[in-house]
Parts: sequence; C-alpha cells; structure tokens
Amino acid sequence: VRANCSSTDLHADRSCLGVELAVADSVAVLDDETQTIYIKETVFVDEIKKSAMMSYFKVNDEIISVTHDGVTYDIQRYYDVSDLMWRVNEGDSLTFKIKRNGQITNVQLTASNNLSIYENINSWTW
Repeated sequence: VRANCSSTDLHADRSCLGVELAVADSVAVLDDETQTIYIKETVFVDEIKKSAMMSYFKVNDEIISVTHDGVTYDIQRYYDVSDLMWRVNEGDSLTFKIKRNGQITNVQLTASNNLSIYENINSWTW
C-alpha cells in the first residue's frame, strides 16, 4: 500500500491475477523436523476472469509455487497467492509452477496492464 500522509491522494497498487482460485482439500500436516502442525490446501484455478489469462492458465490447474524476484514461494494456503500478489509491481516477472492434467509445468508471465494483472485501486478509505 502506498500512501502519502500529507495528501488526500491515497491509493493502493496491487496485482490481480485474473483468475478465481478455490481450495480442493485442506489437511493438517505434521512437520517431522520442527514438530509443528500446519495446514496444507490444494489451491486450483476455478474460473478464468480475464480472457488474457486463458493462454496461461486452464480451469483445474493446481498452483504449486510462485517465483517472484528470484524467490520461490510454496503455495500452502489459498491466501498465499493473494498475499504474494500485493508484492508484485508492473513489469515484474512471475513463474507459476502448476500441475495440469497430472503433469508439472511452468507458466511465465510479466505483470502488466495489458494482461490486466496489474491495476490501481482507488477505493480505499483511510
């Protein structure tokens, strides 16, 4: 979120993936190394909202991980993707590791207004 506190020009920039995600299942997993329990969800593409995304994603693609700025984030929970998208700026490169029809593949794209995955949100109330 970018805000100038001495101005009324308050806005937030975020990236919007242009697909609707959903959770197929959610399980508790014990990490043997740390002896902690965490939730692991299977996150998948439920609907494609922006036609530009049809060449990148298909309905039922499972999102395994996302690489942004050289850092790979495992997608453990539904909100992991939306949390990551707040960090994406126009021009950033993203690589999504997905499972499609049982096969692992990578989807690479660049955040841009042309793909409708980067947008300015002016509806914040402060």
